[in-house]
Amino acid sequence: MSLRQLKKYEEPIVDLIIKLGEKHRFEYAAFLETSDGPLIELRTEKLDNRAEPSKEFQKQVETDAKIVVHHNHLSGRSLSRSDWCGLIQLFNETFAHCEDGTTYYGRVLKTQQVENIICNYDNHLRVADDTLFKRIRDSQPNIEQKVYENLGIEVLNRAMRNREFVDYCYRWGTSNPGKDFDHEIEQAAHSIQSSL
Repeated sequence: MSLRQLKKYEEPIVDLIIKLGEKHRFEYAAFLETSDGPLIELRTEKLDNRAEPSKEFQKQVETDAKIVVHHNHLSGRSLSRSDWCGLIQLFNETFAHCEDGTTYYGRVLKTQQVENIICNYDNHLRVADDTLFKRIRDSQPNIEQKVYENLGIEVLNRAMRNREFVDYCYRWGTSNPGKDFDHEIEQAAHSIQSSL
């Protein structure tokens, strides 16, 4: 599955949050009523790892809203526990955009199953990390672990996708280490998916 094409309304907003993140080294988030707009809120908390919606925004969101979030991930990592929680509670779609052009996309399809994973997230992530570590060590024993140590989250997201709990896809950018281990990530995701 490939990323959905951004709408004309979304493109300049994505460019803006990436440029703001690069310049200020903070995470920014743009909250749109739908993929065609309008823009409801553009926020930063002046932190490098999150940009939550305002309390006023959260109060206004209706349960059947189709809110689309575009935010930057300075870390280059895939969608996190917080991203999935936001999708369960407030949002319809989320995109995480990284400086190198990597993009991650997610949407929850089966809320209860994703909530169950969130409740035991640290354990699932540990299993994903360990499984990926073993696969890479077996295929490329001379690679240092620090090169791929943050890719377990990608394994977990793909495993949720494989179980059809979420709609999840990604596009690697120029320097994300995930592109060098894509095959091993996919194998690890298939290996752990039945445990979710």
